[in-house]
Amino acid sequence: MKAKQKLAAIATGAFILSHCLPAYSGSTGFGCFLVCLNIMLGQDSTVHAGLGGWIYYSGFVLANLLFPVLAFMLMFSARCFSRTRRWLSLLISLQVLSWLLNNEELSSIGAGYYVWLGAYILLFIAHTLKESTSQVPAVA
Repeated sequence: MKAKQKLAAIATGAFILSHCLPAYSGSTGFGCFLVCLNIMLGQDSTVHAGLGGWIYYSGFVLANLLFPVLAFMLMFSARCFSRTRRWLSLLISLQVLSWLLNNEELSSIGAGYYVWLGAYILLFIAHTLKESTSQVPAVA
């Protein structure tokens, strides 16, 4: 298994674990995902997010849906759309990081968020690694 695939596997494990851990105000990562999904689908009447908030929270839903796709593509099709995958990985990593930067209640952020953020950063690093093309020279 190459370094890219190993990092993608570790990132995927961290991503799955993060959804089971407390992430924000006592909610698990999966609970936070459901809140964002309900906002995206317009089913949460308690959050008056407006269009900007809808776009912002929908970004988290899309990031969560793209993560396994990008990890799978990295593990099984290393060269297919590599530049696009690298940029998408950076974009969703920045989306996840934005929660930390925009949140005024840092004490409400749990370990699950940091594991989640770490998973996205690891996935981005895996997408930026160059394939080693070192070959053993032939002896004459």
